[in-house]
Amino acid sequence: FHFDKVLEYISENFVLDGKCEDEGRKSMLEKRLAKYKELANGKAGPEIIMNDINGNEFKLSELDAKYTLLVFWASWCPHCLIVLPEIKKMYENDNIVDFEVVAISVDTSANNWKKEINEGGFDWINCSDLNGWNSKAADDYNIYATPSMILLDKEKNIIEKPITKNELKKAIKALKK
Repeated sequence: FHFDKVLEYISENFVLDGKCEDEGRKSMLEKRLAKYKELANGKAGPEIIMNDINGNEFKLSELDAKYTLLVFWASWCPHCLIVLPEIKKMYENDNIVDFEVVAISVDTSANNWKKEINEGGFDWINCSDLNGWNSKAADDYNIYATPSMILLDKEKNIIEKPITKNELKKAIKALKK
């Protein structure tokens, strides 16, 4: 939620002093802070390897697109079902050359996931390992809320992490310049 600079500062300058009563929470906090630092704009996005909606293996590193939008979402997320059609309009109408959307679901139900994709007509790359929040991709990208968007360049470096559809529109508009 645009706390990246704050969290980056904390991760670089704050050391947990061992007074945290719950070691599990301390460990999770340390891991999250380290991930924020790893996922700063300009840094390489982690590899994603998972099956697409047809059961074929998808590898992010093999995607040859000038720009890639990763969208982490779920069929049970009402905000996702508002944002995904907006992304679809941009995907179809904004005339960005070599732009691809990779939608990664944190669903656990294949039926619900596939139903929303089919009903929405989302004909981009759709992936899920159906492990919900335990998805390796969600963990690697430090995803804890849906929808979450990450814009990557050709080398799969992080360009932007828009929160809203308007921020995404602004980021996409900047790509067209």
